[in-house]
Amino acid sequence: MSDTSELGPIDPQTRIGEQRVSVYSIVESYRKLLDGAVNTKGRIEPFLQQLSNYNPIEVKQLESLQDLSEDIAINALKSGMMSSKPKSEIKRKIRLFLTPETTKVHGRAIYPETAKKAGLNIEMMDHNSGFWNLCWELYIRANHMVSTTLGKLVETNDQHFSISIRP
Repeated sequence: MSDTSELGPIDPQTRIGEQRVSVYSIVESYRKLLDGAVNTKGRIEPFLQQLSNYNPIEVKQLESLQDLSEDIAINALKSGMMSSKPKSEIKRKIRLFLTPETTKVHGRAIYPETAKKAGLNIEMMDHNSGFWNLCWELYIRANHMVSTTLGKLVETNDQHFSISIRP
């Protein structure tokens, strides 16, 4: 990373109309409403009315996307910089990236020092170096793809996963 770098959450996005929305936010709001309906001592109707806005099958699909994103991240770290750690420890260390409980919102940046505290092996680089310019070019191309064609793009040296935003 360089002094201009930041990381973001491991949280799939979906579209509701023209707006991109955090899958985590949708799933958590559904779970809270369902929990409220189950545990209420009062009237259940307000919970049921709000739950009628959710399709349980779609929520389950969103949960699967969350699980997939988490699995990809943990396996990528397990195959590289955290190869000596059990998957449960990796998940605990990267919790900051998996839930917005610390960052508060999906789009909040995670800077190098915070990423280091999560156990990531961060090497600081000069943002004017040749290698950094190659990284920047890759970023620009990937950002263009997820801004125009794809809703999600994950690439490693031997795997590729993407989700189109077009039906």
